[in-house]
Amino acid sequence: MVKKVVKKSNAGIVILAAVALIAVAAAIYAVKSGVDITAWFAIKDSKETDISFDTYGNTTYAYAGDSFLAASASGIQLFDVKGNEKAVVPTSINLSAVDSGSKYAAVWDIGGKAFWIFSNKELVFEKETDDYILNIAVNKNGWFAVNTEQSDYKGVITIYNSSFNPVYQWYSGEGYILDCAIADDNKTIAILTAESGRSRVAFYDVDSEQLRSEYYFDNELFIDIEYVSNGFVEVISSDRSVFLNENAELLEQYDYSGRYLVNYCVGEDGITVLVFSQYQNGGDTTLVTLNNSGKLLKEQNSAEEVAAISAASGRIAVLYHGRAAIYTSYLEEMYSYTDTEGVTSVILMDKDTVILTTGYGASVVELK
Repeated sequence: MVKKVVKKSNAGIVILAAVALIAVAAAIYAVKSGVDITAWFAIKDSKETDISFDTYGNTTYAYAGDSFLAASASGIQLFDVKGNEKAVVPTSINLSAVDSGSKYAAVWDIGGKAFWIFSNKELVFEKETDDYILNIAVNKNGWFAVNTEQSDYKGVITIYNSSFNPVYQWYSGEGYILDCAIADDNKTIAILTAESGRSRVAFYDVDSEQLRSEYYFDNELFIDIEYVSNGFVEVISSDRSVFLNENAELLEQYDYSGRYLVNYCVGEDGITVLVFSQYQNGGDTTLVTLNNSGKLLKEQNSAEEVAAISAASGRIAVLYHGRAAIYTSYLEEMYSYTDTEGVTSVILMDKDTVILTTGYGASVVELK
């Protein structure tokens, strides 16, 4: 899933207490992720098979296995890569948000009370909560954590197993919950919170519900946390990417303070792609890739401006203004696709399939 980030000041941690949690969740999600397109949407594979449907307002996309979905104010629709509709949920979503975990995807309305879980080709679970939803994290096994607003706390996280039963609930009394991630072994949840003047990463054991370890970042606001491999997480701010193990030991970091981080994404394989701009408003770009332990793989300068990125299965898709390119994790170019007029986003579903979205449709390109 494509994620975007903009520069922030450290004062952001302090003012969180004065801002509604729903507004904070919406702002962070807008920074981290999302594709905005409106009007008429059509899907076609490389054999020119077409299908169309209406979308209204903000539209976000996610993949679930070898299917992908579109969520907007008109509802949610799930399609396979041939354009066949597999599921449809007619509902009204004010501000849609999505999270993918390999074969599963979650859709929710930021500030709403409903969410939906999709598997490879179907809707498998839906629920109306008592409290307003801020964000959801799902892992590759279909376990998911729902972060909701509650008046007596600064956030509540409820973990559901793959049978859709709640197995753990965590209440935050000190820090505002910004993000969370469930380990792929389902044993640990990593929670990112913001307190006055600092960010905190805490690891909790799901079975015992006990705090395992914690790490504090003074005078720095982190907005994203992802499991990049079993036992290791990456936390991202506007100045650096930090890699911790579940003992809350800092193992590696990539510092980019003083540079303009304009875009980033973390693939399901743990590969991180960072995009830096020469100037705050554009200019020449630099692509950087990190492996799942935080080691630098490649740094490459380009005169082309990057519009969107995606990563999956050891490959990276980059949408420039005028073409799309597929790279290895070491930024060796493998394919170039020039039919990109009107394309606004790129979604790499696996090493062989890329989706290019526009303001009026999308193309499924098979790379085999």
